[in-house]
Amino acid sequence: HEVNNLLTPIMSQSLLLLEQLADQEDSPQFESALDIYEASENARETLRRISAMGKKDVDIAYQPLDLCSLLRRTANLATMAKDPHIVQETELPDEPVTVLGNDRLLTQAFLNICINACQAMGSEGTLTIAAAEELRSGRRYARVEIRDTGPGIAEEKIGSIYDPFFTTKGEQGTGLGLAICQKIIESHKGTITAGNQEDGSGAVFTIRIPVTEA
Repeated sequence: HEVNNLLTPIMSQSLLLLEQLADQEDSPQFESALDIYEASENARETLRRISAMGKKDVDIAYQPLDLCSLLRRTANLATMAKDPHIVQETELPDEPVTVLGNDRLLTQAFLNICINACQAMGSEGTLTIAAAEELRSGRRYARVEIRDTGPGIAEEKIGSIYDPFFTTKGEQGTGLGLAICQKIIESHKGTITAGNQEDGSGAVFTIRIPVTEA
């Protein structure tokens, strides 16, 4: 409720700016105002989803999604949040990989992991977003890997990173980001695991979501 109250003036003022710039739709100012409004709207929707996750009667809309298309859009959003010296790479198949899911929630989960990776690397490194289909126990899954070249995750902390309010960022972190990501992936009947790359070059988050035949 308190955060929603803070979002209200941001949304109303950005909407007022959009109205004032209605005749300049191609201008950078209009695009910036639109970005502010849409980000605030997404934040409000995220708050609603977080609140709903604590209720048993949560109603989340699922539909067939091309996961590769969603990851490309997530990569574009991550570009705006990372240091310009961080290199971003994608390893995505050309053919669609279809899952049954909620676009907004999955984008939130993947973007959160990408931002965490960029923060871990600081001012330089490589963020890689990869996806592929795989067969496990006779069932097809979409496997998404988000890799970074940061310091990695301390072995003694890997088991705690999904615990609510556990954070390695000190006062800068809330400890809720990965806990929410795990909830989102599990609500899609998927799994998420974290670890370090075999060559020791950084952390890797692996997400698996069932592929739909739709």
